[in-house]
Amino acid sequence: VPHGIERPEPSEPSGALLALLLALYEDDVRAVVAEGGLIDFQSALESPFCYVPFDAVIPGAIAVGDIPGLLLGLSKSSVRLIAPVDGQNRATTRPMQIATYAPSRRAFDADTLQIDPEPPTPAALVRWLRSATLPPGQQ
Repeated sequence: VPHGIERPEPSEPSGALLALLLALYEDDVRAVVAEGGLIDFQSALESPFCYVPFDAVIPGAIAVGDIPGLLLGLSKSSVRLIAPVDGQNRATTRPMQIATYAPSRRAFDADTLQIDPEPPTPAALVRWLRSATLPPGQQ
């Protein structure tokens, strides 16, 4: 960063990525909430400036698939992505989210993949988790 310019904050997508990976490898996970994760690793390659911490980068992962592809493996669960950011730690726009996750959306049942631009209220999140994890009629 040039002198006299404030350095942007790095993103913190590790927790969101860990939640998605855990759900991928654990068969009994029925709902996943991932807040502040990367929209995709591809966005980190779109600029010479990258604000993704090293602990969120999985060596060789982009050659195998990206986060939208990872979501395809979670189509049996309910997934809620909250405020995803790009590789420069900027909030993503709704059109960018729709375009990036279009293939993933087709693999999910209606309303089981949600993308929120901002964090929901705690009460709204609890209602969503209940509806996502309890059998119909027990909510």
